[in-house]
Amino acid sequence: EERQQLYGTSDHVSLNENDENVRNNSVGSHGQHNSNRSVGERSINEDDERNEHPGVIIIRELGNDVIKIVQCMQDFNQSADVQAFGLQAISNLELSDQDCADIARHNFIHVAMDAMCGFPEDLELQVYGCRAIWNASGIPENQCLFVEEGVLGVVLKVMSDFVTNSELQEQGLAVLANLGAAEENVGRLHECGAVARLVETMNR
Repeated sequence: EERQQLYGTSDHVSLNENDENVRNNSVGSHGQHNSNRSVGERSINEDDERNEHPGVIIIRELGNDVIKIVQCMQDFNQSADVQAFGLQAISNLELSDQDCADIARHNFIHVAMDAMCGFPEDLELQVYGCRAIWNASGIPENQCLFVEEGVLGVVLKVMSDFVTNSELQEQGLAVLANLGAAEENVGRLHECGAVARLVETMNR
């Protein structure tokens, strides 16, 4: 059965291509967050200081092994760099239905939500988190599971915190649209204000 990824397909690109859009945005002031750091300071290249972290090195060497990437993120859950790099890697993989099912069983959604909640001021991490959740929500089972586990609240908060950042808003909308593909989730999207957020963001 063909995967049900309904939004943002054109953003599903290689590791370096779409990341340029993220790096070109300024964090600025979003809700309670105020930082003058440019997202571009976390570019991915050989000179990036993140490469010195063993978790980043491990993830880089894991390639397409999405389960081990999730496990590595768990092992280094106190490092924002490892969390961001892991989410970025997952967001850029071409996940099969089986891959989606496998990472769901290995606690991916909690790892992603913990990273996003643990480092709330890190814009780049939040964008990669939304992209990774979108990428992993391509099967109905995950769409329902992720909503049951509370992902709507996390995504909506991030969209509220970084309301002026277009890249974050785009990726957040992609997640909400994918989750809304499951009929069982439609009522919850209305109840938590996700539908109102979709309309508001698209009309901004």
